[in-house]
Amino acid sequence: MTRCPFERVGEGGEGAAGKTERPMADPLPPLGEGQAAPAAIAVAEEQKDSPPPQGPVLDRPGSAATELVSVTEEDLPALEPQSTAHTGPLSLVPDPDRVPGAVAETPKVLVDSAHPVMPITKVQPFINEDEEPSEKSVRTWFLAHRLELLVAGGLLLTLVFAVGLGVGLSCTGKFRCGSSSRCIRISVQCDGKADCEHGEDELLCVRLSGRSSVLQVRNGRTWNTVCSENWTPALGLSACKQLGYPSKTQCSSGAVTSLKCLECGTRFGFNMRIVGGNLSAPGQFPWQVSLHFERVHLCGGSIVAPRWVVTAAHCVYGFENPALWAVLVGVAEQPVNGAQYLSVDKIFYHSRYRPKWLDYDIALMKLVEPLTFSDLVKPICLPNFGEGFEDGKMCWISGWGATEDGGEASVSLHSARVPLLSSRACSQPGVYQGFISPWMICAGYLEGGVDSCQGDSGGPLACEDSSVFKLVGVTSWGQGCAERNKPGVYTRITLALTWIREQMEREEALDPSPMSSDN
Repeated sequence: MTRCPFERVGEGGEGAAGKTERPMADPLPPLGEGQAAPAAIAVAEEQKDSPPPQGPVLDRPGSAATELVSVTEEDLPALEPQSTAHTGPLSLVPDPDRVPGAVAETPKVLVDSAHPVMPITKVQPFINEDEEPSEKSVRTWFLAHRLELLVAGGLLLTLVFAVGLGVGLSCTGKFRCGSSSRCIRISVQCDGKADCEHGEDELLCVRLSGRSSVLQVRNGRTWNTVCSENWTPALGLSACKQLGYPSKTQCSSGAVTSLKCLECGTRFGFNMRIVGGNLSAPGQFPWQVSLHFERVHLCGGSIVAPRWVVTAAHCVYGFENPALWAVLVGVAEQPVNGAQYLSVDKIFYHSRYRPKWLDYDIALMKLVEPLTFSDLVKPICLPNFGEGFEDGKMCWISGWGATEDGGEASVSLHSARVPLLSSRACSQPGVYQGFISPWMICAGYLEGGVDSCQGDSGGPLACEDSSVFKLVGVTSWGQGCAERNKPGVYTRITLALTWIREQMEREEALDPSPMSSDN
């Protein structure tokens, strides 16, 4: 297997559920002695300028009379040695022992890095003995007025900040259009008319709330429950379209409207009593997909709609070219001869994701063609707004990741049951104190033994509720695999739900294909 170009910090021991391919970033202290740590090698070449060659001044034949002046060493002014060594990134310290003309040995610097590092080019100062006097004058002027320039720069930054703050304050109590600094009244949001340039004010206007999937519509700052009186199938189709789904499946009658836009989270005939780390059969986790980068398994993902796959941002960050990715669905073993690789149309990841901290570690892949669902290929349900999952609830992790820390990716899909952990338990000293944000949820055993590992990144943390599986988390990061006090860390889907819905709604609004009902 080819590991993710951005090291994942995995965790998973014997019987680990396809262990999470943790992002190259490990926001924890450096690994101890004997543990492999990712390293980036920065090679810097010292370049030292040798003085320009000097020689006698010759007079030209045929020119006017030229007087040759002989200058002795006593006549030359004494040059004071430099008293200050400038050791900044753009300067070099001269080496007194270096032989002129000798080739400097290229030093190699090992940089311990727990997260992706960008290549840095160190540019050495350009020294030109033939610099024009005018250029020297300009440089001298800048040096002489550097204090004034710094003050002017500070004032300019302050002005820019003040203008930005003023714009922000002017939007207080209003809706800000994401594509510009324009603000509109809250009362015109979700009124059926696009007031923002790109229609952001007409997104996220409907939602499904709670375990019963009650349909709610936004009215200004409030969400109102939709009554079933005068409700029609056409309205159900329209609501599902606004939720980012191309169809609807169910619409219940009663005092309020409960809407189901997709048959999801179900599987056919599997025993739920599986010991952590067991092999999985085809169809056991029909929402699980393998994401291949240049035809090699790199990460996992979860089907949430006919054309949508949820994965981790660290899987695609820096590799957003859809042509290099393919999605493999409905399989439990790989490589699979004759398997159908599905093409990716677009890739989205959260704009606030940063590799250093791994917060907002969420991404979406939109497929070129919609999937055809079957017993082997089915979507998992997204949780509804306001839906919670109690600490200690047993959930499932799955993937083709390594079954031991530092091992190779598995050819078989593995799965395991792990309990959800409270943020308090996961943030205590000795666990992940200071590294767990509200966007993260932990799952696993503090005593270790069962976990996700390298190769599982982006895969599902799935919890069952009334025989329906819901996507609670996306495999994100961790320290080691199945180590004591180092459970797996997953992106919390309930907080990512607004972002997911917004991307799906926007794309569905652009899709001219007609809506259809499964009923």
